[in-house]
Amino acid sequence: MRKIIALLIITMLGTLLIPEEAEAQRRRRYKPKYRKNRSISNYRGASGGTISNSAKYHVLSVSINANNYFGDLAPVAEAASTDISFTRPGVGITYGYHFTPWLTARLGLTWVRLQGDDNVSADPSIYASLTRYTRNLSFRNDLFELAGGFEIDLIPNYRGPYSRPPFTPFAFIGIAGFSSNPKGLAPETAPNGNSLSEAGTWVPLRPLGTEGQYVDGSGVDPYGRFNIAVPLGLGVKLALPGNLDVALEFGYRLLFTDYIDDVSGSYVDLGSLDSDLARAMSDRSTEAVAVLTNEQRDFQRIEEAGVGRLSSYVSEVNGERYAVIPGYGNAEQIRGNEDNDMYFITQIRISYLLSKGRGGARFR
Repeated sequence: MRKIIALLIITMLGTLLIPEEAEAQRRRRYKPKYRKNRSISNYRGASGGTISNSAKYHVLSVSINANNYFGDLAPVAEAASTDISFTRPGVGITYGYHFTPWLTARLGLTWVRLQGDDNVSADPSIYASLTRYTRNLSFRNDLFELAGGFEIDLIPNYRGPYSRPPFTPFAFIGIAGFSSNPKGLAPETAPNGNSLSEAGTWVPLRPLGTEGQYVDGSGVDPYGRFNIAVPLGLGVKLALPGNLDVALEFGYRLLFTDYIDDVSGSYVDLGSLDSDLARAMSDRSTEAVAVLTNEQRDFQRIEEAGVGRLSSYVSEVNGERYAVIPGYGNAEQIRGNEDNDMYFITQIRISYLLSKGRGGARFR
């Protein structure tokens, strides 16, 4: 993943070096042959270093997105590991302003759904992913992202929307704020065997403090609902007849949080949590049936591989007994890792271009 990010950044920086050479080539290519025609020789689209006001234009876009999640609930502990079966839809709207030959400032609002499930993604027959299968955590998250930034065209457009290049590769970079509200599908019972009234419903995980965020002395701070991201990506635009464009865009979000999936650090003593629902969503390793698929879980494979067998312990906090698998659901046992989460958005965007006029030179 670091190589991908580096490639995107290098590509974007490279676009900043293109304009100087492109400008020189453009001047040679558009050098006026008919010097007696002042209208043409004075046409900014051919000889100026900027574009005229008539060549600037606004862009209104709608998009359909495919979203993929990368994080603690990935199939294996490798960068960019993802489960394609959990590709989820999204939609977006974007406003843009093309104000130089290479740059479009844009502002967009996007709904992004992400989902992950250890039981589905981790193959119990592969030892490297067996610990994830045993952990059996899952989540769903609906993000609402407001992003601003710049779209950098690799082929400049001096003449406005009506004379734009038919094919334009581009890069983009920006800054985004988004709301995050991870949820989990509640099971029938808690680790102490009590029935849950929330069974079968999606419940918000952040208020539960599943890793001890609200436990005195745990040293774990609550994570916020609102976060910052850096969008990076590449794409290509195709000019359609009239004022329409279609674009295919591949975008990566550099995040500064590891709690998109509500998983990051370690378990806490289940007795320290303040509700049966919080305990149930904190440790799901002992659930006999997978919550999303209703499939029976393979405890024989877990035991044969030496991960552990179903047991229990008495909480040092409240003295209650909780069913667990050794290494899961008890204080200071690893629940996730501290690497920040990430997500990709693959976007098909339809754009309508608005201009004050056609902006071409007039013959007199």
